[in-house]
Amino acid sequence: MTPNEGLVMNANPVSSAKVNHTLPSYAGTFGTAVVIVSLAILFAASIIAYLVARHAHPDLPQAATPVGLWVSTALLIILSLTAHAAVGAARQDNQSALRTTVIIWSVLAVGFLVAQTANWITWAPPLFDRPPTGAESDSLSFYKMTFYVLTGLHAAHVVGGLIPLAFVWRNTMAGRYTPQTFHPVRNCALYWHFLDVVWIVMFLAIFVIG
Repeated sequence: MTPNEGLVMNANPVSSAKVNHTLPSYAGTFGTAVVIVSLAILFAASIIAYLVARHAHPDLPQAATPVGLWVSTALLIILSLTAHAAVGAARQDNQSALRTTVIIWSVLAVGFLVAQTANWITWAPPLFDRPPTGAESDSLSFYKMTFYVLTGLHAAHVVGGLIPLAFVWRNTMAGRYTPQTFHPVRNCALYWHFLDVVWIVMFLAIFVIG
């Protein structure tokens, strides 16, 4: 199962008046949970590797903290709150509120990705201006690799999160979500909540602890 399959599972709910050939809602929720747990292990291992590598090079400059970083962090927190509101609107069958929150959710997701791209360009180069010398070459290369892998992984999964969000957008605009069929909205929101938590942990690891 790929991450996107788990998230968009049962993304096209059918009326209870018809024969339901889709998987039950708990299947999509279980798939999402499996994806999140798997990614949590991956991110945890990457963060630990980063901290170990960083500890091996205490003389390297602290990662720059661009002003835009606070903007992107705020965007992601607001996005998480908006996603939560979208789930509530779907539960209550408030189609107008659901459409509004999904639109805002989508705009914030794209905005976060754009802001993070700008931030990454700002903070990454100063870390690696000093070329490795002698015996430190391998360990410094490992440090660089873990930094790029850690930040790249999060960016990749933000991009991946846009795919199930696009399905949620399409079905929301078609009025397909009801209190009985809102589970894809909830599953997508859970994934974005996870990305929010991961980013906050990464922020602490790179810019506070690191």
